[in-house]
Amino acid sequence: MKKEKIKVGFTVGCFDMLHQGHIDLFKQMKKEGATSIFVLLHDDKSIFKNKSKFPVQPFNLRRENLAKCGYVDATFMVATANPSAQILSVISVWSQFPFNKELFYMRGDDWVDFPGKCVLDEYKIPIKIKKYFKGVSSSKIRASINN
Repeated sequence: MKKEKIKVGFTVGCFDMLHQGHIDLFKQMKKEGATSIFVLLHDDKSIFKNKSKFPVQPFNLRRENLAKCGYVDATFMVATANPSAQILSVISVWSQFPFNKELFYMRGDDWVDFPGKCVLDEYKIPIKIKKYFKGVSSSKIRASINN
């Protein structure tokens, strides 16, 4: 009897003001066969380091929204601007499980040379790029709030 493969998709991001583009990313991960989705979620200070601005929603609310959206199975905090160490941690832990498994990474095409990519390349973790959702973004939502 062949055992079913466990397939986990994961991504890294801010997920400030969870919107349709984020949901579409998770839906695409499911279409790619993800049985579980993990999110490495930047904390407020690491977002400031990367973007020179704090998120509209604090870390705990962003994590809660991800849990409630119905797609994300686990979130892990990223407390540095470069998530390479956290990506390596996911790969290391995942590789220790003795069952039939596959791990892949997915993100939008808005930033294809992202921090941490070298770790994924080194460990030959497939990187799946999804067309960026042009209709809405956290930056556009932030701009409309400020106007």
